[in-house]
Amino acid sequence: VQRAVFHSRQLRILYDRGGEPVARTLDPLGLVVKGSTWYLVAAVDGQPRTYRVSRVLEAAQLPETALRPDGFHLRAWWDEQQRGFVAQLPRYAVLALARGPALATLKHGGWFVTVERQSEPDADGFCALELAFNAEYHALGWAFAGGADVVICEPVELRDRLAERAAQLLARL
Repeated sequence: VQRAVFHSRQLRILYDRGGEPVARTLDPLGLVVKGSTWYLVAAVDGQPRTYRVSRVLEAAQLPETALRPDGFHLRAWWDEQQRGFVAQLPRYAVLALARGPALATLKHGGWFVTVERQSEPDADGFCALELAFNAEYHALGWAFAGGADVVICEPVELRDRLAERAAQLLARL
């Protein structure tokens, strides 16, 4: 795959899409990495597509020169694809107060969340937050893990579910 990209040669792959593998002849345009996952960006019929390199079962560089769509810029195309992906994610809005470790886990705790607004801490160290989680259960998990360092203001349904979960836990003690 890498040689075909670097030498601008067409590439024949057998690709695992999660069912029956499919054979494709591609015009490689570049390799990109997101986290620790590598992706091949390649044109099919002049249209750029993304292929996860780890799903390429077989690859053969062909002698034909790869065709590059006019005006194609890998970085700009990849950035646009990422923006589109993020825009399609579900959004579960939460207004909350948080302090200490609960604030830190928003950035480094693995929660699927965007901090849209954050105030300066008040006298008790709480920051007012406008958050966008991908799903209610992510918000519930974060709030429950935060314990006394999280206060859910809205939505009321989330606050009620948090109270139910806490009552269930207390009943088991």
